[in-house]
Amino acid sequence: MRSAVRRLTLVVVAAFCGLAIAGQAFAHASLMSSDPADGAVLEVAPTEIVLRFTEPVDPVDDSIRLLDGAGARIQLGEVDQALGSDTMRIDVPELADGTYAVGWSAVSADSHPIGGAYVFSVGEASNNPGALLLAQARGSSDSSDGGPAMLLGRWASATGLAVLLGVFMAMGWLAPDQVGSRRVGRLLASGAVLAGIGTLVMIAAQSSVLTGSWASAGWTDVLDTRSGRWWFARLVPVALAPAAIRLRSGLTSVRRGRVAVGAASMATFAVFAAGGHAVTGRWVTVGFVVTVAHLSAMALWLGALVVLALVVAPQRLMHVARSFAPAALATVAVLAATGTVSAVRQLSSVNDLTDTSYGRWLIVKLVVVVVVITIAAVSRQTIGMVAVTTASTSDAQVGSLHDQASISSSEPASPPRHRLRRTVVAEIAGIVVVLVATAGMAASTPPIAVGPPIPVTASASAIQGERVAQLELAPARTGGTTMHVVIFSPGGTLDKADEITVSASLPDQGLGPIVIDVSPAGPNHVTTDQAVFPVAGTWTVVVTARYGEFDQVVFTMTIDVV
Repeated sequence: MRSAVRRLTLVVVAAFCGLAIAGQAFAHASLMSSDPADGAVLEVAPTEIVLRFTEPVDPVDDSIRLLDGAGARIQLGEVDQALGSDTMRIDVPELADGTYAVGWSAVSADSHPIGGAYVFSVGEASNNPGALLLAQARGSSDSSDGGPAMLLGRWASATGLAVLLGVFMAMGWLAPDQVGSRRVGRLLASGAVLAGIGTLVMIAAQSSVLTGSWASAGWTDVLDTRSGRWWFARLVPVALAPAAIRLRSGLTSVRRGRVAVGAASMATFAVFAAGGHAVTGRWVTVGFVVTVAHLSAMALWLGALVVLALVVAPQRLMHVARSFAPAALATVAVLAATGTVSAVRQLSSVNDLTDTSYGRWLIVKLVVVVVVITIAAVSRQTIGMVAVTTASTSDAQVGSLHDQASISSSEPASPPRHRLRRTVVAEIAGIVVVLVATAGMAASTPPIAVGPPIPVTASASAIQGERVAQLELAPARTGGTTMHVVIFSPGGTLDKADEITVSASLPDQGLGPIVIDVSPAGPNHVTTDQAVFPVAGTWTVVVTARYGEFDQVVFTMTIDVV
């Protein structure tokens, strides 16, 4: 048993290390395209704004906002999804020439609030820089993830239901004579209460993210989202728990009742999976199935350990633990396999393990799982040592199958029992920490990507005396993009430059300076739609403004290109 556990631990570590060569995965919902496009200069004003996402999204209040060049809000109608669940569309009134900024917000199918902003122009781009417009349009679209309250709620919801369902599944197998005891009833009730409170905290935290209010009035906004409806569905097994607890003896004593408990448990885990990361990304069907299997194995393992620690009589502990040992190893194997598949779905490279919140929570979970497996190995070693000792001191009984059965049921001395109980309690503590890490992963946006990062408008500025140079790339990508350079004065008055030139270099790779041909677009404003940055990186852009024959001002700034 010890060698099997050791091999399984190595398999878990090796599987996660395999992420270093894992292929790119698909992401949670992100903006794939827009109409008008980011940075577009249109001859004819648009009549609608259409945003297309990589996966289904749910609109929220104020999902699409439109600002004119002065930052004033333009009144819009209602957002609809007439073009599909992966789009948001809204009608736009007649627009005058100038630059406009679009801010957007939504909730992805895996419950994460998403948002962003971009600019487009009608007729001719305005002279004013768009960086401030972007910040104003973005507004509240940079939504939080609910903070500690969301993490606590996710943990309590998952842990409570794992205890409730896990103890239900384990009792009929490990301690059927104790199913009707008051202690078991309290355990099941505690799990139901914890699950109910945790789920309500999740909903309230999501309401605060979407509406800025924890009040129940904002919960309808959560219910209007796909993930929110599945979160509310978690309350169904909690509501049914009191009746199931009262009928627990009958449910676990007959096969039909045990089948019903198992089916209800699987349905609950399916509800869990439908409201999270399992329904997004590539291999959705595989992701859904492995998530249900992962949650089921976790609940069974936790439930069985709780039964061993708090329900099974001390004199029967060794015997019951021996009967559970093969199943425990099987649940750990399922956890390792399903966890690995889920991680490969959500991480694009091994660097994501350290560079993202999701990856760091995954590392915590992996480390704790390995520790728990090590503790489990100690437990199995205790069981094995006791079994060998019992057999060697009972050699007179080894002659018949009946005597061999009596050997397996004979109880060891007290010290090994105490040692086993301590390791079981330590395993429970470890699984609770694993559930905390799992909640952290669920609350974090997976660091997966759909192809290359989606470029967005980027800006930079530099100050020389009373002059400010504003640079914008729309979008900030390699291979050719639109560039605007504007020189202005915060005071509002500024002499006109006779000539403005632009060059760019990438010092890290020894590229440049590359001269970028620009054309006048207005007073102190030059532009081009063919600004070529051949590779991604942090580029140094030099803008030179010439006044007369001998006077010039040089502005130096850096900007990231993807």
